[in-house]
Amino acid sequence: RPGGGSGHCSGHSAREAHSPRSSLSGSSLAPKMAVELGARVELYVAKDDTFRVGAVQAVDEQRACMAVGFSGNQREVHFVADVWRREGEGEDAVAAVRVGARVSVYWPREGACFAGEIASHDSARRLWLINYDDGDSSFHDLHTSLWAPAAWAAELEQQAGRLYVPSLARKR
Repeated sequence: RPGGGSGHCSGHSAREAHSPRSSLSGSSLAPKMAVELGARVELYVAKDDTFRVGAVQAVDEQRACMAVGFSGNQREVHFVADVWRREGEGEDAVAAVRVGARVSVYWPREGACFAGEIASHDSARRLWLINYDDGDSSFHDLHTSLWAPAAWAAELEQQAGRLYVPSLARKR
């Protein structure tokens, strides 16, 4: 699926979509069941390692997808195959992160998730220092990175495995 899209999501139902999906980046990974027309959602874009905000323009319940408008462009987003969340959904989880917490972070250039421990937090710069189990350390903005608490690492790996990352995969 180059670019992440695979056609046009043509449903225009104002009803809620009833297809489960997972919301990563710190919010609960329990299936979310509803999205309405006009709702603002955030879609994870692996090639940019960030979330983009858009508005739901159409919902196709049978195909389990929605059309989302991003700055004048429309993109098909699949409830299960794509990594998305409602706008602001990850904020509570980020606010709850404490020094010493174990997390798993997706690295799009490596095409893999890596586990580590939060070593410090710089609130002025909105950065968390993570000491990884492999000995590396790196700063991350958990508001924009794809991450999950360590308890949800397996689901993060599964969801990240479906992401399309154009020619970025390489080993650390």
